[in-house]
Amino acid sequence: MADDTSADLSNWMDSPDLEGEKETYRELSQWVGRHTDASVYWNESNDLGYNVFRTSYNRIPDLLTRGEYNIVYEVKDADGTAVEDGGSDHVNDGILQLVEYWTDYVNGDTEYLIDGNSVEIDGFVLATNMSPFGRLYMTDGNSDVLRTGDGEGRQTAVQYDQVPNNEFNATERAIRLMWRFAKHEQEDTDVGIGALLSTRLDKENPDPTLTPESPVADYEPRILYKQFEPYNQSWSYL
Repeated sequence: MADDTSADLSNWMDSPDLEGEKETYRELSQWVGRHTDASVYWNESNDLGYNVFRTSYNRIPDLLTRGEYNIVYEVKDADGTAVEDGGSDHVNDGILQLVEYWTDYVNGDTEYLIDGNSVEIDGFVLATNMSPFGRLYMTDGNSDVLRTGDGEGRQTAVQYDQVPNNEFNATERAIRLMWRFAKHEQEDTDVGIGALLSTRLDKENPDPTLTPESPVADYEPRILYKQFEPYNQSWSYL
């Protein structure tokens, strides 16, 4: 049997070289396309065959997917300038940007358009090149440690698909901080806000020190998000 090289994104299609966030767009788009039936849209014309979405405002996030849910993505590279708490400037900036995009939409200030037609958005998520690994930040010593074996309350939440089995601690803090910012801006909405992560976090007995070699092939996209009215916190497939 031939070696399976499907996890090597460079083998999926002949396409132009991309740099920085644009390369992350491509990696995440192909990952979502591999594991879901969702259609992926970019915020600009491209040579990769992805259709384009627009907004009615002069600011626009990076990606949009249409499937069971319509999701908007703010994409960041996780290899930004490291800070003392183990995060990165790029990812932390993305949290604030995502809250701004979410707030503009739930307040009725921005409309999302595909082929000139308005699209109703179900949620906004932050995504990075580390999302297939189940985290937002780069591995940096003990800065984003996989927490396992939490108490009874968390396991109850796991049973109700409100949280994954495990979370990386810096990523967990970032998402909860995002939710606090969002609730402060607008708590009377059913439009969700959260992060794109992966089924790596569903493993019952993961090795916290193991770095997967092929996360794109091995794990599926999942989103951890919250809506405030009616209240709902969900660990959900796209």
